[in-house]
Amino acid sequence: MTSPRHTTIRIATLNCRGLKKTNNPQLRKQFIRSLRKSHYDIICLQETHANDSTIINTFNMQFQTKSRIWTSHCGIISNNDKFTLSPVVPSNSDDRFIFASIQLDDTIIAYVLNLYAPASGRSRAKANFFHSLITRAPIYDILVHPSLTTFILGDFNYSYNSRSSSGSLQGIPNEWLQLLDTFYTDCFQDSKQVTWHRGDLSSTIDFIFCSRPSSPFITETDQQFINTHWTDHDLLSIRYQFADVFGKGPGVFKANPFLAKNRLFRQALTRHLDSFWPHWEQQLDTHPKQQVWDDIKISILTFVKRFQIEEINWRRKELKRHQRKRNQILRQYKHFNILSLLLPSIETRIGKLQEEISEIDILKAGKYW
Repeated sequence: MTSPRHTTIRIATLNCRGLKKTNNPQLRKQFIRSLRKSHYDIICLQETHANDSTIINTFNMQFQTKSRIWTSHCGIISNNDKFTLSPVVPSNSDDRFIFASIQLDDTIIAYVLNLYAPASGRSRAKANFFHSLITRAPIYDILVHPSLTTFILGDFNYSYNSRSSSGSLQGIPNEWLQLLDTFYTDCFQDSKQVTWHRGDLSSTIDFIFCSRPSSPFITETDQQFINTHWTDHDLLSIRYQFADVFGKGPGVFKANPFLAKNRLFRQALTRHLDSFWPHWEQQLDTHPKQQVWDDIKISILTFVKRFQIEEINWRRKELKRHQRKRNQILRQYKHFNILSLLLPSIETRIGKLQEEISEIDILKAGKYW
């Protein structure tokens, strides 16, 4: 019998602060393109505002995913065709949660509960929301099952910073907190910084919990600042290792026509053509013109591909470097006045890099929505 191959799935969660962005479709296009190209397999979204069939069809078309589940408040999309989503319980259009299974070749590898709790000013509504999750038999039975891999994630709209010495949180049912304490592990534990920031306000209200027996198989956690034009929440993600007897290869590489606007690219291409032109000019005397032309095109194609790879790798490295620098500042300094001096320039640069990468991906796809 063949041993199963261990592979991973990357799961992310993000509050979109209104994904449809009615007043600025260009922002929505950039935002969704960035999420599509983020290499997360499963993306759980909150505050989607997917409240009618027209906007849901728009989301489906822009995300280009075959497997997705939407409510007016939440969404889960599979960014990888080999993973499919199936609702565990039917979702109503106004539900603030989605409970789904993640399947690989018709085999369930994990469950995910994506939730968007009511805001802090609605304490009774919030208490009722969490109470409803633990009193619905199909949901509760899976959440506490010792041999199932389950992730509870999203915007909880409460912070553990205000937890009392007895373990209680105002407005949150103790039964819900006890369920998380007993059966789940916070994937980020002490490494997570604030996840929501607006002006001089900030808090840690976004979480990813993993069922305790499966938590040792979390091989990576990551927190990323997102362009403030898109949202005021950070993106949280985890990498989970599981056994997979099937495997599929990577997709197809595409060149990027956006390079034609890049001054450095034009200069480098000019130098490349100048260096090879004496050779091609000499070939014109001994070879058919079509063959020389084909050689020129192959040479240009090879050069463009190499330049494109170096260019996009530089942007992604710069983005990671700035994300690390931002996280380091957040760990080192806690005073708002210091943070307000150090963070804006870094966050502006992060946002700019995210926009550039997103625009390049849009042009590379060759599609305009």
